[in-house]
Amino acid sequence: MPLAIEKPYTPSELAELWNLSPSKVRELFADESGVIRIGEPSRRQGKKLTRAYCTLRIPESVAIRSMPGSAPVRNDALDMRFV
Repeated sequence: MPLAIEKPYTPSELAELWNLSPSKVRELFADESGVIRIGEPSRRQGKKLTRAYCTLRIPESVAIRSMPGSAPVRNDALDMRFV
């Protein structure tokens, strides 16, 4: 499915569906290709480090491809059962 019409999930939404913490979902998708990252990287201004704030949106196809555990069987939307 083209990324433009897929539902993007937040880390919190996937965490609830997969019974994981939002921080674990962010960790899983930190370097995954296809994830939409909104924000700026951290930067240094003199001796002061400005913290990076980044919002993740995870397209459905990327979530399915990267789902932890065994092979998922697709049901409705992202309601998946493990085989």
